[in-house]
Amino acid sequence: LNFTPSASATLGKYDIRIKITDTDDATSGWYQYNDTIEVLNNLPVFKNYTLSTNTTSRLSSNLVINIKSSDIEDSNSSFSVKVEYRAPSGSWSTSGLSSLSYNTTTDRWQTTFTPASSSVLGTYDIRIRVNDTDGDSSRWSRYDDVFTVTNNDPTLSNYALSSSSVMRTDSIVIGVNSADSEDDESSHTVLVQYRATTGGWQKGYL
Repeated sequence: LNFTPSASATLGKYDIRIKITDTDDATSGWYQYNDTIEVLNNLPVFKNYTLSTNTTSRLSSNLVINIKSSDIEDSNSSFSVKVEYRAPSGSWSTSGLSSLSYNTTTDRWQTTFTPASSSVLGTYDIRIRVNDTDGDSSRWSRYDDVFTVTNNDPTLSNYALSSSSVMRTDSIVIGVNSADSEDDESSHTVLVQYRATTGGWQKGYL
């Protein structure tokens, strides 16, 4: 005889009892044995992950982590999924990760990572764990060097001239405004060059 508990079978210890009947239809009494078989929960399985991109910049929200998992007893949408990352320096963290949500179209859990303006630059590790409705978990699955956080380039907002013409040996003022997602404008180093109708770019008059 095969004993095959269903996916919804009660977890825990089971008793069994046995009765014997011979060819003359004589029957024994029941032989009962308590706590003989234990039905256990199948652990959820983390299958794989995908990234929308492997490079993101500080304050950008373009990095989506998609997680595929499965379980014999439970549907994927009923899981509780845990995702953490680790910067090149530091410990495991969830800061900057959005709440995980289930995408019914892709049949995957997903979270978006938005690095802070002060996030460490470099290559990050991630680890993923899946919890089922019975309270059991898959082991942590760790992946090293999976995405890179980069710096945002500063930009020129505008410039202004105190005058659009100047006599030889006189001066005009060139004002420059810059912007950056991470740094104050006062911390920028600005390089300005000029070019006459003939010749290349220069800075000797500045």
